[in-house]
Amino acid sequence: MNKIHDIILLPNEKYGKIYMEEDKKLYVDVTLTSYGGVDHFHLYVLSDSKIQEGDWMYAPYSNIILQYNSKYINVGLCKKIIATTDDGIGELVNGFDNSIPGLSEELIKKYIDSYNSGKKIESIMVEYQRCFDCIEGTGGQPQKCSESEDATNCKRCQWDELKLDKSNCIIIKSAKENWNREEVVLLCENSFALGIIAQKNIKELPTPRVAFSKFIKENL
Repeated sequence: MNKIHDIILLPNEKYGKIYMEEDKKLYVDVTLTSYGGVDHFHLYVLSDSKIQEGDWMYAPYSNIILQYNSKYINVGLCKKIIATTDDGIGELVNGFDNSIPGLSEELIKKYIDSYNSGKKIESIMVEYQRCFDCIEGTGGQPQKCSESEDATNCKRCQWDELKLDKSNCIIIKSAKENWNREEVVLLCENSFALGIIAQKNIKELPTPRVAFSKFIKENL
């Protein structure tokens, strides 16, 4: 499963592996912690998912990063940060220890190359895995659910979780540009099935047209 997320570049006064020289181009040094005379930056991957206590988030109206504390902060238009190059925000702050996945060197380099060529990347496709809080049957599929007879349709007992590599970095799905006949047929079959499900559960799921559009964005 894949989901599209916005990715933004923000300046950082103290440190950063990504920096900008006088030529206004971005560079990266994975061993760099601080370097005078240049502007430092960090990448942040954003999500529209619910922001909970202790989560780190981006406030677009003030263009800053902050940690959510319901006693003092209103979520408003803020977006949750699900991955970043900024190691500093994974520290224990306000009593919450919410470590955040990183970005691979490959993704950082790809972003920088695109930025320097005048084609800044604004969104990426991130891989997820479906998790079940049920008694599992064969093949990792849920067999029994305490909330529903059909565990696959129980929203309380399943959720989507970020897929991470061995370095605790998010995994990016590259856009596929060429398709063979078998792959197109399979995509069409899956999208048709998705439309049928949406029709049967019209009160809870989006219309077939919306569902199909979402499917295309996540798979093409």
